[in-house]
Amino acid sequence: HSGTTVYARPWVFAMSVWTPLIFGLAGLSVGLSYPLAERLTGRRPGRRLSWVEVSAGFATFAVLYAMSGYLPVSNAAKLVVLLVGAAGLFVWLARTALALAMAVLTAVIGPLVEAALVHAGLFGYREPDVLGVAMWLPALYACGSIAFGAVGQKVMEDEAASPPGRPVSQSGD
Repeated sequence: HSGTTVYARPWVFAMSVWTPLIFGLAGLSVGLSYPLAERLTGRRPGRRLSWVEVSAGFATFAVLYAMSGYLPVSNAAKLVVLLVGAAGLFVWLARTALALAMAVLTAVIGPLVEAALVHAGLFGYREPDVLGVAMWLPALYACGSIAFGAVGQKVMEDEAASPPGRPVSQSGD
């Protein structure tokens, strides 16, 4: 919608039919990666958060995501804004070495997947920098890692705290 990308076969809202599926799978994968990392390492990739903090963090990610498309500056300036945003989200929501490692891993894997999709001819960036994608993309993935990771942690935390057969409370904590 921002004109940042163009799809080979637009379907609805100028995106391809596979776009909602791949966005959903990416969000689910990243969200589940934090509780999985915690289970595998025995370390928590972030502090315990309330739903208000998780929601505010996710809203901040949504603003950063919108800025990646609509901010009328160069890709290099977007990279700086998104790096500052990722650092801010990290300090606010995560603050652990494991969360930092997860954000870096997501910042590598996500853009490589997008580069593969670009090279497969499924979509493209209007202003690509490296491997057919924008230079700010890894920073955006780092932001998403922290925000989706916080959501995944909170959902799994609430699920574990809820007795079987009893709905999870929607209160702050």
